[in-house]
Amino acid sequence: MSKFMDYDTVSKRYDHSRQPIGVQVYIGSFQTLLKKPLNDVHVLDLGCGTGTYSKAILDEGVGKVSLLDGSEGMLGVAKEKLKGYGDRVVQAVQSVLPKVPYKDGEFDAVMINQVIHHLSDPSQAADRFQLIKETIKEARRVVK
Repeated sequence: MSKFMDYDTVSKRYDHSRQPIGVQVYIGSFQTLLKKPLNDVHVLDLGCGTGTYSKAILDEGVGKVSLLDGSEGMLGVAKEKLKGYGDRVVQAVQSVLPKVPYKDGEFDAVMINQVIHHLSDPSQAADRFQLIKETIKEARRVVK
C-alpha cells in the first residue's frame, strides 16, 4: 500500500487532476497481440484507482474488466463510476499488491497504470524492487 498519501481520503477528489493517457496504445496492443475480438477481451486493472482507465477501455470496446486496488475509497469511486456498465465489470476486489487473488490464466491482459512507484515505502529501495518483481510475476500468472 502506498506510503505517499492516504488514498481513501484522496479518492474523493482524485479525478479532478487525472485523465487516462495512452488508452489507444492499450487498445492497439489488445487488438494486435490477443488475436481475438476486442469485445471478447477480459482485462484485469491492477491498482485501478478510481477506474478511469477501466472506463476508458470499456468505452473503446473492451468486453470486460475486473478491478483490484488496495484502497477501499478508490475502489468505491471506481465501482460507482462503472456501475452503468453492468456485467462488463466482472468484479472489484480490494487487495494490496503484490497479492493478486485470482486464478492462473484468468485474464486476457493486465493493466498496471501509475502504480509501480506506490508499491513500498520510498525509503526502502531494495524492498521496492522485490515488490515490483513480485507484482509483475503475479500479473504474468493471471494472464492466459
